[in-house]
Amino acid sequence: MTLLDTWDIQKQEYKERDVVAGTKTKIRCGGCGHAMERHNTKQPYYDCRTLRVTDRFPCPPEKIPEQEIHAALLDSLRSMAQMAVDMDKLLREQQKEKVHDVAAMRRTLTALQEQVAQLKQQTKGQYEAFALGEIGREAYLAVKAMSRQKEEFLSEQISKLELTMEQTQVVDRSEDGLAGKLRPYLDMEQLTENILDNLLEQVLVFPGGRLEIRWKFRDELEKLRQMVNSER
Repeated sequence: MTLLDTWDIQKQEYKERDVVAGTKTKIRCGGCGHAMERHNTKQPYYDCRTLRVTDRFPCPPEKIPEQEIHAALLDSLRSMAQMAVDMDKLLREQQKEKVHDVAAMRRTLTALQEQVAQLKQQTKGQYEAFALGEIGREAYLAVKAMSRQKEEFLSEQISKLELTMEQTQVVDRSEDGLAGKLRPYLDMEQLTENILDNLLEQVLVFPGGRLEIRWKFRDELEKLRQMVNSER
């Protein structure tokens, strides 16, 4: 049996065992992608089984202490939680400013609409005066033309203001969002299996002990970041 044949058999074994391993651990090799093996020694550690079969992949040759991985996960979770809380706070402040802006625009809109109503009333009054012979035709037409010009200007301002108000969306921030979910982990001292099951997607281990931690909520965190940036 050649080395490649052995590797093919080993790959099949990985496929079968990864289904089970995926429910027990999310620590995976960044080189070959397979679940790393946990050694339950006095000081548990992980290593990649692939290196026992082939060196075709850039798998980490080091033994990675479980304690180091858990410490990195704890630091990362705290950092992500702090980031989410900080961005949520900033977004709330931005939303407060926007609420004030919308309120001011609404007052301005009301004032403009009242001016339009007054112009129409004045034009109507001038027409009645013309009909009663109190003012001449030229005077009435001059007043009517001026009122129409002012009304067109005000209507244009109203349309622009309404469009701005429509584009100024105020998002209701609630504690059910990502920041509310992650806030309890700001001062967490120790990870639990339940936390890892709920929040952690996987940890990729690369040569030199470099870790790439992927949390399940990373898309939500990116969406929150985009919301903050869009408000600037």
